[in-house]
Amino acid sequence: MATVESMSPIPTDRLPTPLKIGWGFGSVGTQIVLNGQSLLLLFFFVTVLKMEPALAGTILFGAKLFDAVLAPIVGTWSDRTNSRWGRRRPFLLAGGILCAAGLFCVFNTPTANPLVLLASLMLISLGYSFFNIPYMAMPAEMTDSPIERTSIMSWRIAFVGVGTALATTLLPLVAKAGGGGKAAYGTVGVVAAVLTLIAMLITFAVTGRARATSSSGERFSFTAMIGAITSNGPFAFLLAAKLCQLIGLAAMSASILFFFKQVIGGGESMLALWSLFGNAASIASMLVWPYFSKRYGKVAVYAAAVLLYSVFGFSWLLAGPGESTLGVLIRAVGGGVFAGGLSLMGQSLLPDTMAVDFVRSGMRREGVFAGAYSFVEKASFALGPMAVGFIFQIMGFATHGVAGGDPRAVYAAVGLLSPGLYLLSILPLLGMRRSLAAYYRSPE
Repeated sequence: MATVESMSPIPTDRLPTPLKIGWGFGSVGTQIVLNGQSLLLLFFFVTVLKMEPALAGTILFGAKLFDAVLAPIVGTWSDRTNSRWGRRRPFLLAGGILCAAGLFCVFNTPTANPLVLLASLMLISLGYSFFNIPYMAMPAEMTDSPIERTSIMSWRIAFVGVGTALATTLLPLVAKAGGGGKAAYGTVGVVAAVLTLIAMLITFAVTGRARATSSSGERFSFTAMIGAITSNGPFAFLLAAKLCQLIGLAAMSASILFFFKQVIGGGESMLALWSLFGNAASIASMLVWPYFSKRYGKVAVYAAAVLLYSVFGFSWLLAGPGESTLGVLIRAVGGGVFAGGLSLMGQSLLPDTMAVDFVRSGMRREGVFAGAYSFVEKASFALGPMAVGFIFQIMGFATHGVAGGDPRAVYAAVGLLSPGLYLLSILPLLGMRRSLAAYYRSPE
């Protein structure tokens, strides 16, 4: 198969390692925002604020739907922006501040009024879109080398692991240390806000040295944007694969704390151990996945990693009360290694597929594609928790706590829905493989 790496001539520009690290560090903040919400908010709303699971899931869905609508708007806005800080960096600064403010507000809510909670979540959504969409557009501008983009993204995935570990290890332990009540979750909001703001400000500061392109002032109609996305076959197949995977990830994140408390019985401490080992394995795997991608091609390695990650996901169906620590750690390490592979390949293919549009059109509209990707990401993180909330509601899971609920609902979310969606994502990856090969054989 002809891969993106086989373009001739292959650009060989190299980026300074401190720049890669500084850019990647922003993912600590994005992952605290994503995982802090997906892991803790459904649990917080249901068990602390005493909301019905379906209502809680619907509120989370509504906020993410707002976020999804914002994505293409922010993407095109950043494409058109010219400032002394460049096209993207003003958005990074604003996004960091808004994300921190929203995280503080939602966990320190004075009331369980759904409209108040929705407003706080929409503030987070606004900040996340402002930061993440321009952030994800930057690698396609920073370098023309597909190989160097893999290197950039390996740093990002490493920091994704750090941010995920902080969100899924530190934040639940902060809640547990404070007694698990409303005040404890208020402290969680403060910690999450501070860590997110620091990470995003570091990226804003360091990327002042990054190569950037200037806006030509062109304005694209909505129809033109849709046409650019749908005509880019590799990008469209990548979006389809990511849709399945991200809904699966969101469903897993929304239900895993219930799984550890309701099924295994280990609670926050076992969850923290699982998360720590899994993210450590994911970070360590960044040492080997770039080698496999060079040898076998990104798409083939991507599909293999997805398949093996799904196997570890289905293995949760075999877990039960009193599950051994060893069994949890084996799932953590194995799942972490293959999660690292599928994350790195998916992320490194993203700027590659953006580059297809530039080669074909000659236009710099990376923000359009980053916005489309972010739309899918937000829609996925909206659908995942809502699906879990309705599964819990339909299967009679305990409404105001984790004791006494039907564990089959939790098994369905963790052991069937999540890995099943990952497995399904292999189909568009096969289409992407053919699409890339056809593109690089074409006279274009």
